[in-house]
Amino acid sequence: MMKCLILAAGYATRLYPLTENFPKPLLKVQGKTILDWLLEDIHKSGEVDQYVVISNHKFAHHFRNWANGHQLPITVLDDGTDSNETRLGAVRDVQFAIDALGLKDDLLVIAGDNLLDFSLTDFIRYQREKQTTCIMRYYEPSVEKLHKTGVAVVDDEDRTVGRFKELRIEYVCDNKAQISVNMESALVNGHIDDDPGVALRANEMRTVDGINVYYNYDEYLGLPVSKDIFPTEEELKREETDDHFFISYGSDERETYYASSAAFDMADVHYCIMTFDENITSDELFGMAEEIIKAR
Repeated sequence: MMKCLILAAGYATRLYPLTENFPKPLLKVQGKTILDWLLEDIHKSGEVDQYVVISNHKFAHHFRNWANGHQLPITVLDDGTDSNETRLGAVRDVQFAIDALGLKDDLLVIAGDNLLDFSLTDFIRYQREKQTTCIMRYYEPSVEKLHKTGVAVVDDEDRTVGRFKELRIEYVCDNKAQISVNMESALVNGHIDDDPGVALRANEMRTVDGINVYYNYDEYLGLPVSKDIFPTEEELKREETDDHFFISYGSDERETYYASSAAFDMADVHYCIMTFDENITSDELFGMAEEIIKAR
């Protein structure tokens, strides 16, 4: 038998504010949490006798509450971190679980926030046949799609090395992320200048050295994940008609967030500077974008 290690100690910052106070793996899809979809499929293999969820300290109580009502043998570990900046990362979390539980069995290591349209049972069966370490991958012929994913380079002996296509930088003050800068290939979803909707939605646009920078100021209504709390009809209608109003779920209470961003494309790279700090002005975000552009 093998143990299944579920990596769930991340902070899903790209989904803020939806996941600012609630873990992404426990979000529900068609009435079932993402984790439940994964575990129910894996358990069909008959090869796993224990599931270990590795959480951060901030969300550990959510996972414990979920595990306490579960029929499967689930252990929740708290890796002790409480922010995205202090997270251990996948490899150190795996080692943390091995050391904490003294694991010596074969391990199935999966990310806890993935929804799959296929079963993992065939992969588990494949590993049992090969009796060696296996990595799941698939062939992708589209170069455009490869810009959006991790890429495994395969040698003649079928060994693989992964590399990533995205870079994220955060400016942190008092242990809180104030500003994040995301950079990814602009070839994935197309250049923003080619989408007329981007300019129409933007609150303001400025041009720096021939590059258009789009500024947006958005309002988010955060709601708890509860069967008893719903947005009002007025709020639902506003979300349909207001390009700068969004409803998200996962807050501890009903609350409002504001996010401002400056986005632009340069040399086939898409940049997005974002902050939830209401004290940061549009001029400051435009200034940050200008610094990046002029540093070419």
